[in-house]
Amino acid sequence: MGRNLAPQGHPLKPLRQRYELALLTEAERLAKPVLGICLGCQLLNVHRGGSLQQFLPDVPRPSALEHRKVGDVVPRHVVNLEIDSMLGSAIGRPVITTNSYHKQAIDRIGRGLRVVARASDGVIEAIEDDEMPLFVGVQWHPERTINEPEALAVFRLLVSVSEACRKR
Repeated sequence: MGRNLAPQGHPLKPLRQRYELALLTEAERLAKPVLGICLGCQLLNVHRGGSLQQFLPDVPRPSALEHRKVGDVVPRHVVNLEIDSMLGSAIGRPVITTNSYHKQAIDRIGRGLRVVARASDGVIEAIEDDEMPLFVGVQWHPERTINEPEALAVFRLLVSVSEACRKR
């Protein structure tokens, strides 16, 4: 993930990147549930051969939103979900408002993944693989808004799929 890094970027430590990619390989081999949050979402995509937009402010897009935290302000924006996705079904609404802390985003989607959520400016906000018990990445931070039903739904999905996998 550190190759072709934008000047504003910070590369992952190589040992961390190798470890996390190996962990994803093993989770897939064992068909274990995976939930990637923010960098984790990006890592799921790179693991599957996808690419990243290295610095969103440099990417021209219509009605560009600020996706980074600037100063003390955490941006919030609307995300449109595919209601027929695992994530959309778990959340139960096609439109939610999320927090946003990222300067990178998915560019080319990785093998076997599908885009299941986008911001209004086209930035990919969630991905998943329908062939896995759970292989979902969200670009926002639901752990920071756990009092919101949409955020809690993300973790309920992880727990329910994990419990189902354990019973197999």
